[in-house]
Amino acid sequence: MEMKKRLKHLTAFILSAVLSMSVLLSGCGSKSAPDSASDTGSDSQTQTNISSSASAGSSNSDTLTWILTSDINSLDPSQAYDDITNMVVNQITEGLLTFDHDNKVICSLAESWECVDPLTYIYNVRSDIKFSDGNPMTMDDVIFSLERHRDPATASLVGWMFDCVDTIEQTGDWQITVKLSYADATWQYVLATTAGHVIEKSAYEADQTVVGTGAYVLDSWTNGNQIVLTRNANYSTVAEPIFFNKVVFNIISEDTTRVEALTTGQADLALNPPLDMMSQLEASDNVVVNKFETFGFDFLAFNICTSPFNDVNVRKAVACAIDTSALYTSLLSDTCSESTGLPFSKIMYSTVGSDSDWEDYAANYDKYPADMEKAKAYMAASAYPDGFTCRLAVDETSLRNSEALYIQATLAELGINVEIERMSYVDTVNIFFGGIWDSENNCRDYDMLICTWYSDYPDISGSVVPIFYSANSGVGGANLSGYANSDVDAALDTQLSSIDTAQRIEMLKSALDQIGDDVPMLVLDY
Repeated sequence: MEMKKRLKHLTAFILSAVLSMSVLLSGCGSKSAPDSASDTGSDSQTQTNISSSASAGSSNSDTLTWILTSDINSLDPSQAYDDITNMVVNQITEGLLTFDHDNKVICSLAESWECVDPLTYIYNVRSDIKFSDGNPMTMDDVIFSLERHRDPATASLVGWMFDCVDTIEQTGDWQITVKLSYADATWQYVLATTAGHVIEKSAYEADQTVVGTGAYVLDSWTNGNQIVLTRNANYSTVAEPIFFNKVVFNIISEDTTRVEALTTGQADLALNPPLDMMSQLEASDNVVVNKFETFGFDFLAFNICTSPFNDVNVRKAVACAIDTSALYTSLLSDTCSESTGLPFSKIMYSTVGSDSDWEDYAANYDKYPADMEKAKAYMAASAYPDGFTCRLAVDETSLRNSEALYIQATLAELGINVEIERMSYVDTVNIFFGGIWDSENNCRDYDMLICTWYSDYPDISGSVVPIFYSANSGVGGANLSGYANSDVDAALDTQLSSIDTAQRIEMLKSALDQIGDDVPMLVLDY
């Protein structure tokens, strides 16, 4: 049985309801999922990015001013698949489920849910919810919102999460039953992501207007500059008060300007502040810096669909030349964890099994420790022994550019001339998902790209499947290297459909062993 994992993205989903913290605390009595699924949570995990907030607050205590590093993609939850877009969308729309501070699934627009068996999930929906326009939320709205992800015409960026779904049916006045065509250990999390958000059917069908049930509604959106949300007078999901009547998202891409806005009190909150300017933020009397471990990792992606990186010896040469430990020590030690080579950090180990199941494996995983002589030997064995010129795409942040300069200088020793292409964050995301496409070679248009991935949920599959499953290599998918290995696909299929944790671990390690041999990317840090 082949499972089609169409796409994935780059997000930290627990950013949802940052403003309405009570939403995260709204629990419900749900039964556990099958054994393999119920073991995937970890009380020690908190999926929140590094953040800072002005202790004095904004000049108007009724308004929260929030910095974004770029504009958002859309207000539609079906298109909310990057961490910046989600910061806004998650204030406007809500899901049947959500996550609490320990990454446990809890209820939001549902009042309860249960996994009857590995193929059957029942959700009891609340009957007292209103949309922001005052209209009551109906079961038609709920089913429409879920089914649209399965409609190719929607081009939903989270539609891949529904590949395991057979049917979505109303089975009671306020009840839906989801039948899966095959067991999927990660389905339990799907409706807590934007894939489970509910929008008003009539408004969307009339003119594709997104009307949600969230704590805020859109007041204005000036592209590239500012997004203003105001309090939803009809908000009915939680009883606790909302702290701010207005939320202003200022779009500031330049690192120094963002830091100045925080330290001078022009802004209250920023997630993902410039990591190489943390000391300046921490020294400010007006700023409180909170650091949390995340499900994210930074990596150097290779486009293996075209030359020169379709040559595995070239990729191995680059992997041996780049000293991720030195990169960590010189640039990242205060804000990141050092890479083991695995596409997920220690915080993810207990999401499939336990720490002990992965610690020894991680300690011995890196197949290409820094060794310039081995790097030169791999280059000599490649089709490009005398080197070549290639492009390295990075966003405009100062840290990314420091990393790029290190890579440029290091690879010059191999005769590789790296031309750094600086571009906006939006453009790097477009490359990531194939929005910038090389039609001649039928692949993404880049050679190397420094980027970030966040798992959507607390499961190792959330990092491995989107990036390495071959069906995700097309436009909209997250397999940006264009990596395809039938043995890896088979192992990932088996582990996802298994309810045996030991089998899942075995199959994941089998896939990771092969991925390590093929080197479609290089993990830089966590």
